[in-house]
Amino acid sequence: MLTFESNVINGVPVEVRIIPNTNKDVRPGYAMTPKYVTAHETDNTDAGANADAHAKFLYNQAVGTTSRVACWHITVDENKAIQHIPFDENAWAAGDGGNGTGNRQSIHMELCVNAGGNFEKTKDNAARIAAYLLNRFNIPVSTNFVQHNKWSGKNCPSTIRATGAWPALVAKVQEYQKGVVKMAATYVRTGGYAGDALKEVHGLLLQKNWGYTPARKSDGTLEFTVGGFTSDAPSQAALAELEQFLVGHKYWYDKFTV
Repeated sequence: MLTFESNVINGVPVEVRIIPNTNKDVRPGYAMTPKYVTAHETDNTDAGANADAHAKFLYNQAVGTTSRVACWHITVDENKAIQHIPFDENAWAAGDGGNGTGNRQSIHMELCVNAGGNFEKTKDNAARIAAYLLNRFNIPVSTNFVQHNKWSGKNCPSTIRATGAWPALVAKVQEYQKGVVKMAATYVRTGGYAGDALKEVHGLLLQKNWGYTPARKSDGTLEFTVGGFTSDAPSQAALAELEQFLVGHKYWYDKFTV
């Protein structure tokens, strides 16, 4: 399961909130080797329709019932980026069919356009995240950083297209590619929890806003992979706090670095 490698990517705070794999219309789960990065806009101009709001929307779709077959990997706003689907799984976002190249070979990134938001900052954050993804997966920016329009003809990202801002966005991505440095990240894998222990551990992760990925074990308990924690002081302090909590409660865990 491939996720962001640290809590800050190219200067952008990021969170990993992988949605449950209980609804194939929202997290299809097909294995993917990313060959494209596709830019979208949410087209949701409501006040408050930021990355957090869209993360909650996707989560609710994933755990509920929906006739809407749609999902994406990342939502970006003026403050942060949130990952919803692993980078090595596909998403239904391109509109080019179940076996279409866009739906099966691209990471999809939604830019928020909510009223009261700073869209210029959102675009800048998106450029930074795109630069990271292109470098990480060796994807050529000139041909394979694309608009949603490429896959289905939809007028998306509509604001960027209407204002002729695409060339400037691509140029900004190229500039940020020069400064991307891949940082080693440490992850903590917990044991399996149920009942009060699960509530306590999950509550801590939510309270601290640490990125985590849950996984159901064969015995029905839930384990978490938390991170990644990089070498910067805030990350190291967070890692120490998590370890202190686990040791204090005599909970098993291990660590690995990638």
